[in-house]
Amino acid sequence: MIDTNKYKEMFVQEANEHINNLNTSLLELEKNYSQKYIDSLFRSAHTLKGMAAMMEYENIRILCKSIEDVFDGLRSNNITLTKDLATLLFNCFDLLYRLVNDNIEIDITPFVNSLQHVDKNKNIITDTNIVKHENVSAVKDITHTEKNNTIRINLQDLDLLINLVGELVIEKNRLAMIRKQDDISNIFMSLERLISDLQYQTMKIRLVPIDTIFGRFNRAVRDLAAKLNKDVELIINAPNIQLDISLLDAITEPLLHIIRNAIDHGIELPEEREKLGKPRTGKLKFSAHRIGDSILIEVEDDGKGINLKNILAKAIEKKIITEEEAASMSDDDIIRLIGTPGLSTAEKITDVSGRGVGMDVVFNQVEHVGGNVTINTIEGQGTKISIRVPLSISIISGLIIYIGKERYIIPALNVITTFRLNKNDIKSLHGKDVFVFDKKIIPIFDLAKRFNIECDKRYLVIINRSGSILGIPVDFYEYRDDIVIKTIDNNTLTNEFRSATIMADGNAILILDINNL
Repeated sequence: MIDTNKYKEMFVQEANEHINNLNTSLLELEKNYSQKYIDSLFRSAHTLKGMAAMMEYENIRILCKSIEDVFDGLRSNNITLTKDLATLLFNCFDLLYRLVNDNIEIDITPFVNSLQHVDKNKNIITDTNIVKHENVSAVKDITHTEKNNTIRINLQDLDLLINLVGELVIEKNRLAMIRKQDDISNIFMSLERLISDLQYQTMKIRLVPIDTIFGRFNRAVRDLAAKLNKDVELIINAPNIQLDISLLDAITEPLLHIIRNAIDHGIELPEEREKLGKPRTGKLKFSAHRIGDSILIEVEDDGKGINLKNILAKAIEKKIITEEEAASMSDDDIIRLIGTPGLSTAEKITDVSGRGVGMDVVFNQVEHVGGNVTINTIEGQGTKISIRVPLSISIISGLIIYIGKERYIIPALNVITTFRLNKNDIKSLHGKDVFVFDKKIIPIFDLAKRFNIECDKRYLVIINRSGSILGIPVDFYEYRDDIVIKTIDNNTLTNEFRSATIMADGNAILILDINNL
């Protein structure tokens, strides 16, 4: 008799991999009925059954055996895959996930009965007393696969290693200030190369393919579209894009909210699309691209778009804005209202949407990791939501700005451009300082006034704050790589700051939290 506690963690990790494969392979089988997908399903169910038997997890073993029998029927052409049968199998996969991860007792009898009584000719499910279980893939450890070799890394150990690398980077920058003699210079060059290589390899360990979450969305799109009687095709384009595991976890929930909104509010019913001259099947496109030190993720649908008049009317009704304010708002201003807590244009509250928290979550969680969200929509044609996040939340690039004798850092992700200021470039409009940029009036956020600092305002740094543009007057600025982020207790800071870094001279510099300006 084996000590199951000793192998439990390994079992959970491997079982989750097989459950993910079951979901992915069945989704592919629905789209393209092929023997290779049936074989893949059979292998995962059979392997998981054997693992459960070894661990003496009887419920998992019995359920896997029943699932395996259905796959065997598909493989021998005795059973035909129908939408009802696929839904039953997906429900069983969700149940497997709960049995593996939640460590609770669940009555599997309705599921097993349904699987065992699938009619070989018509696939009629005789026991429909099944409760839907939501599948939320969340493995605490990272699985990194390369050249068929898989290692598992504890996330806390990895975070410690990242912190040590950050300290090395700080010391390297300090050493750069004192290298004068040739021998010291050579030692420094060698040290710089070694630290850079160590930094690169360490950060690489934290990177996981963005497809790992995009792949999960196939199931979410299928289930939600079926629930709402809509036909939706998911198109994914993210070639070789990788992202820090912490960032990936942080944006998963916002992306799920965007999916729900797109399918529920955006994409029309097949009959309605047909009347509008659109294909009956709506398209939902996910794409990811690397732009410098950041990743741009775009979610685009070809649905009805966002009705800006409805947004404005709801905002007035909820007393978020006044009618006077609404009269002077541009389309961009109205779109930015979408992230306001409690604002929803849904006619009724359902378990999918209508409570006005979805886009609020999207904006807040993306901004929390230093990213920003922009929305573009054309009524009748569709909506594109763009999320831009840094590659890493540990070491970033940024702009060091000098305001009098003070220094602050603006993350490079938020910087649009810089200008040399002339004497009369900053204007006053209704008592507010503004700057005209690209034929648009840009509000000025004056840090010098905010903190009572003398500033000559020789330059203007134009920044993006979640779709809105601001200008910050500064005396001077310089670009810097390898800025190591150190989180600071928010209770000791104002809203403008959440973190800091240690510079080569040993002094700490606060990093501006652009989204809270």
